[in-house]
Amino acid sequence: MDQSASQHMQTTPAIPAYLRSVIDVLGDLRADTDDDVIIAAIDNCVCTLAGVVSMMTPAGTPEGIEAFMAAVGHPFALSGVAGARLTSPPDSLGVNPATAGAIARAAAWIDEHGWEPEGDAGDAIRGMVREETQLSRQAYDRLLDIDARLKARADTIASRADDNHDEQRVARYFASERAGMLKGELIAFTPLSGGRSRQTMLATIAREQGEQLDLVIQRDNPVAGKHQSATDEFPLLGLLHRQGLPVPEPLGVETDPQWLGAPFLIVRKVAGQPAGLDYFRPPQAPGLARDLAVTLARLHAIKGYEQLGLRSTLGEPASLTWAEDLGGLSEKWSALRNWPSISASAALAWMTAHVDLIEDASAIVHGDPTFHNILCHGEHVSALLDWELAHVGHPAEDLGYCRGAISAIMPWEDFISAYEAAGGGRFSQTTLDYFSLRASLNIIVLIQKIRATFQAGLSDNIGFADLGASFIPRLMHRLSLVIDTVLESETVKKRAPTNV
Repeated sequence: MDQSASQHMQTTPAIPAYLRSVIDVLGDLRADTDDDVIIAAIDNCVCTLAGVVSMMTPAGTPEGIEAFMAAVGHPFALSGVAGARLTSPPDSLGVNPATAGAIARAAAWIDEHGWEPEGDAGDAIRGMVREETQLSRQAYDRLLDIDARLKARADTIASRADDNHDEQRVARYFASERAGMLKGELIAFTPLSGGRSRQTMLATIAREQGEQLDLVIQRDNPVAGKHQSATDEFPLLGLLHRQGLPVPEPLGVETDPQWLGAPFLIVRKVAGQPAGLDYFRPPQAPGLARDLAVTLARLHAIKGYEQLGLRSTLGEPASLTWAEDLGGLSEKWSALRNWPSISASAALAWMTAHVDLIEDASAIVHGDPTFHNILCHGEHVSALLDWELAHVGHPAEDLGYCRGAISAIMPWEDFISAYEAAGGGRFSQTTLDYFSLRASLNIIVLIQKIRATFQAGLSDNIGFADLGASFIPRLMHRLSLVIDTVLESETVKKRAPTNV
């Protein structure tokens, strides 16, 4: 870093010292390497840090951003887009100054006028959505490219000091009487990375009878913003396991945080391979997708869950409930968003115009039923995992949630047909479209809330800050594809000849 850049950074007091130190390290690393993969990784870090800086004031001002970029010491270009707004904020990496104003004006117009299916307004909105889709695709492609290059050269990550500390605490727990029937000697321990809502550990216990148990421990993450704790999940898994649903067998739950710092759930390890660790790259396995449809149909048919105390998204009457839910989602989007979006505005307007057409239905809803939460044998589901978002709700919530992943594997209509053939409910296209849009907006808002914990100083987990840079551009692209499909369907219906 040259002296003038360093002085420029020092004149921006809103950028904390720890960020300046990280910037120093990144600048030195980049200057000392010509390895393209390492450079790509550093550039990705800079994208994340630039997004963090853009959330701060006055560091988020053009002067502060200029200082940040000067401190890093070199220019960045995203997907070849000249003048890309790398720094403002990470969610809009595909937007450049020439288009930012147009997007803001278009989103404001939709917010003001709502969904207007008559005349040319619907076609105009769809055209604007498609333009934004192309911009979001540029950011999306860059992130996929960085991911692929890093995974191709990934090295084994050394265990962290806190992992060693966790191993000692886990061993102490299972050696105590508190473990009950699970009491035994810890003979193997492996912490797993990747989860933000739960911290997962694998453990093997040798019991006095000579039996060995392969276990999975899931510890609550208090700042992750999830709705359900391990304590709530234990009886739910018990019901689902007794009903024969493919879920891990629950063996114990610990509510006292003194052992591992937070409540945790213990389940028997299930045999099988992860179906797809990458949230945005589902496995190209249509048979597995159809088996997921069957699993969801079986889940939604389970009764006797009333005594579990699960939270609910339903009420009386259901139409009023979903209208209130949509109002709350709109308020959260407006409060949390850092940038305008044509796709989000169009989705909210369409949902507002169609919310009173949703059919009534209720079931246990998983809340996150996609392939990163599935273990499989070949193209069969051996376990549906991670039930921390489970609740009583509309079955179409689950169907809409997995639509983006399913559509990348097989025709969406074939998935719905498999669900119905396995005993799942039959829902109108409007209901399925509504919950598909709601799912994307819901998870975007959730990720914004998680990222806000870092921004507010409630967590020092840089992964929370990275969520905006890595997930939201991809989710916005997925949302734009769904709303484009929905608007196309509306156009087809509007233009279809009427039989007299």
